[in-house]
Amino acid sequence: MRSVIINAVASRITVAFVALLAKSFAIDYDSSGGDTFYISSTSRLDSFVSSLLRVFVRWDALYFLKIAQREGYWFENEHAFFPGLPIVMSACGRLLHLVIPTLSFQTSALISGVVICNISFVLATVVLYKLTIGLTKNHDFALATAILYSWAPGGIFLSAVYSEAPFALLSFSGMLLFHKGSFLLASLLWGASSLFRANGIVHAGFFLYSLMHHQGRSFISVAKSLLCILAVISGFIAFQVYGYQEFCSGDNSQRRSWCSASLPLLYSWVQAYYWNNGLFKYWLPQNIPNFLLASPTLALSAWGVYSYASFDTRRFVSLGFVSKENLCESSRLPYMSDQLLAYMYLWTVLTILCVSSMHVQIVSRFFSSVPPLYWYAAHLTLYGGQRGDGKLASAGSAVVRYFVCYTLVVTVLFANFYPPA
Repeated sequence: MRSVIINAVASRITVAFVALLAKSFAIDYDSSGGDTFYISSTSRLDSFVSSLLRVFVRWDALYFLKIAQREGYWFENEHAFFPGLPIVMSACGRLLHLVIPTLSFQTSALISGVVICNISFVLATVVLYKLTIGLTKNHDFALATAILYSWAPGGIFLSAVYSEAPFALLSFSGMLLFHKGSFLLASLLWGASSLFRANGIVHAGFFLYSLMHHQGRSFISVAKSLLCILAVISGFIAFQVYGYQEFCSGDNSQRRSWCSASLPLLYSWVQAYYWNNGLFKYWLPQNIPNFLLASPTLALSAWGVYSYASFDTRRFVSLGFVSKENLCESSRLPYMSDQLLAYMYLWTVLTILCVSSMHVQIVSRFFSSVPPLYWYAAHLTLYGGQRGDGKLASAGSAVVRYFVCYTLVVTVLFANFYPPA
């Protein structure tokens, strides 16, 4: 456990150092909007801290900080950014401002965001380690998973004022509680996660899977599962209700078109209208470089799912109801465990979603809350390829190099406001 924490902290220190070093040697590619947060410093301390930490405020982080600073949403497009992180930043920022009045509220909120995200990352790494131990009973595999996660290609996005790190912490914690049988607590944490990112609602699938396999189909078990599913999607629903009240409760003549939809979801409309997200909308010639940028993670995901599915095809296709005969669980490599099956379905669904309907270049940070990616990386690193047959003997070292190099390169680019975002 100590080595897990030390490695996670070391990775955050390295990322911060590289970002600050890169910022000191280059001019921002796109600085639009950044200066508006730092024009009203109240003291030398405030000016120094805000200047130091602004390297963590790029791209989406500008929106999160703006929402936290205003303590609310003013514009429609801002609803692409969920309120969980801004709420926590604002509350902690208010407290810090009271304790240290020489810091402005906006700087206090910025400090809070950076601290929250970095602490969340370290805790998420620890929880992922515990989850992996619980599922596979293999310490070496869990340790390799945690170390690789510390250097995940999400890189600086897990240290900056982005929702990825808190979301990963809530996601992994819910998974650990779910594994231990604490379904209600798991659903509440996953419900909280859907206040940080929309994909928190996919965790509802765990209860459908559990209902099929373990709980039976009695009225009580079905009711409990439905209650947990409602808890998981509660954060997402609450935010959509808030958006509807903000933009659809006034004069009908000023209503946007989405207000009259059969299912008026502001988030879906904002993603399609402002960010051009949707089924195959990103499949354009000018986006080929972004697909190439995402290709290592997508290839690792595709091969990871294939390796698991091909090990026991009947198990994967039958949702775990049918499996190979005479196959002892204890004799398998940890990555091939039955306990990981539900997580493989999660990985498959999110991979398809990312490729078909999203800005594909965000896959590295989008998958920062998907354990199987790091389980497969650990599998390659420890066992040299699928089923230990030696065909991918060099794949493990290649994955490690990719994780570290991508993290450092993206950190340099992010620090100077270069894409990918």
